[in-house]
Amino acid sequence: MQETKLKLLERIVDRRQDSLYRFAYIRTGSQADAEDIVQDVLLRLFHSDCNLDRIDDVERYLWRAIANRCCDYHRHRRNATLPTERAAALADDSGDQELREEYERIAGLLATLPEE
Repeated sequence: MQETKLKLLERIVDRRQDSLYRFAYIRTGSQADAEDIVQDVLLRLFHSDCNLDRIDDVERYLWRAIANRCCDYHRHRRNATLPTERAAALADDSGDQELREEYERIAGLLATLPEE
């Protein structure tokens, strides 16, 4: 099963590594921490006794695991949020259309919140 697990995770990493990293980066605001989170989640899944056949959608499982790990990251760090102005500059400077669209989506959601 270890070889099958390795091949499955390799395929997912080949296809989704960049988007998983960007997702973690947007949530942490730190390149190094985002890389660490993605690597940690992938290694934990690989080394776990978990039978991947029992997971309906391994990719979705990884997205959720990374989101949860990012929440843990913020729980353990104070002032780790990315200010809106810095996020806007990051989205503009990177030239990454997907990152820009994600920033615009989040900014739009924040704009709908009441002031209080």
